[in-house]
Amino acid sequence: MKDLINLFNCLSNKLISYGKNKPEKCIFNSISDLYYRENFHSDVIAYYLSYDLPKKCLISWLNEQLKAKNETEEIVYSEYEYSTPIREEGRRDITIYSQDHKRAIFIENKSNDAEDMDQQVYRYYMDLIKNNVSVDAVVYLNKKTLKEPSYTGWKNEDIDEIKALLLVTTLTGPNSFTDKIINEVIKESNDIRLTAFSMELKTLFKNIINGENIMSNSDFEEYMTLLNQDNNSDKMKRLVQLFNDLPNTMRDYYYEYLQGLRSDGIMPKTWKVGRYTRTCVFIDSIILGDINYVVDIWFSSDSIELVLHIRNTDVNVNEACDHIRQLIGNKWFFQKPAQEGSFYTFSSDKIFDQDGIKQLLRETVISFKDAIEAKH
Repeated sequence: MKDLINLFNCLSNKLISYGKNKPEKCIFNSISDLYYRENFHSDVIAYYLSYDLPKKCLISWLNEQLKAKNETEEIVYSEYEYSTPIREEGRRDITIYSQDHKRAIFIENKSNDAEDMDQQVYRYYMDLIKNNVSVDAVVYLNKKTLKEPSYTGWKNEDIDEIKALLLVTTLTGPNSFTDKIINEVIKESNDIRLTAFSMELKTLFKNIINGENIMSNSDFEEYMTLLNQDNNSDKMKRLVQLFNDLPNTMRDYYYEYLQGLRSDGIMPKTWKVGRYTRTCVFIDSIILGDINYVVDIWFSSDSIELVLHIRNTDVNVNEACDHIRQLIGNKWFFQKPAQEGSFYTFSSDKIFDQDGIKQLLRETVISFKDAIEAKH
């Protein structure tokens, strides 16, 4: 570890200007310090798809791709022509409904390579189905890989059901959002404002891919010289791996912390602490009456998200969560979902604040414990 720290310090000193070079000029970079965040990207994409031509290009692309995979019914553009994309309904990044609200296309944006939550895409799909909305297509938008959704815990028939509707794509490159929508709009549009918007969005995506980490030639030469010394290239690979493994390391670290809360009597012994996938730790068996509450804690390299749900399949999720919310009172911090049947969540980007995260987890345990004991 000492070797890695020395290399890190050496890199920091030698490449002090790395990341300070400006990306290609773009209005989105200029007007917001949050241009690199997925939520910002989703806001911009949703607004872009409110224009007729981008939406038409999206549907044309979906028909082309889905028909190439299987014999599916063609998506009819006229059914979506006057629809406005909706952000964060039922936790879905972007949802586009048909005018009669009986059909939908939804987009899951992974432009910062965020990990999937538990059965995320399938849950979003089922939320729509339960509300009598047929899903025409699911767009899974990655930064620069063709990574599919995580199918962990899915049934084979559920995987087949989603894959038949799934378009996995990227921000830029061949057969990407830029290639199949933005470039087509630039070629076809007679609207100067839409063309300018398209050019700026194309540059934003390019900057997301390249980041601000554009190295000058002199920096590059210094960097390569340094990596070729003292086995530094191998050490650098270990540094990168260490950072990539942080969500998994955090999961294990806070799993031990929660187990410590149980050992110290702060958490009831009847509650269970477990690990799920590489990035999630959970608290289960939080029992109030007949309801079994569960809190999932998801880690990524830039955020922590708490998700409250229940194990019961015969109970209304929102009513059960409202009940515990009323008991907890002003200590409640979960945000109510926009759509019936979805989960209550809380997220923070203070991922490196160990004391803050410990306090958050401790207060979560205590608030639920106190509410349940007061009810008894």
